[in-house]
Amino acid sequence: VVWIGSVTEIDALPILTDEPSPERIAAGRRELARVRRLIDALPDRCRRIFELRKVEGLSQREVAEVMGVPEYTVENDVARGLRIILRAVSEGEQAAEVALNGLERDERARDG
Repeated sequence: VVWIGSVTEIDALPILTDEPSPERIAAGRRELARVRRLIDALPDRCRRIFELRKVEGLSQREVAEVMGVPEYTVENDVARGLRIILRAVSEGEQAAEVALNGLERDERARDG
């Protein structure tokens, strides 16, 4: 037995959807733009490797072949890029700037 009043109350309930709110969409777009800026700020080789691996979805071996570098370089650069991006997202862009400057110094010293 169902009380008839509950049936009329169902019509008064807001319709729940799986669609995100306009505010969530706008916030997501801002965050995506921020991450894109962080990726763009990575040193050239690190950025290209990160994009091939994480954005375009190539395997580590495929990225190594395309870039002409050993697989361990792909692994290291992806890890560095991801660390910088995650730190920036969690701590703010100032931390990423410090990390990027340190990474650039390391690369200049290594390539040197």
